[in-house]
Amino acid sequence: MNTGPKRSAIPGLMAYVLNPRILGGVVCYIAVMVLFIAAYRNGGALTLLYPTYASTFIFAAIIALLAYGTPITAVNILGIMFLVLGMVLMAR
Repeated sequence: MNTGPKRSAIPGLMAYVLNPRILGGVVCYIAVMVLFIAAYRNGGALTLLYPTYASTFIFAAIIALLAYGTPITAVNILGIMFLVLGMVLMAR
């Protein structure tokens, strides 16, 4: 059964890869990882660095709310509470 001309998934994939928001997110992620590694190599304690990194998920939820109106649901709040609890436990 012929379903028409074959289409490649590459052009659709490239539209996502070349999306400026996705590229910006990738650049920011790489920058954070480079800074994380540099801080660790310069004697940063993992018990301080990792909770700081984990807090970025909280900031992302707040930025999404303020910039895009993305609601913070009860499940999100529960997740944020677990992140904070984990940060407190790691700092001990």
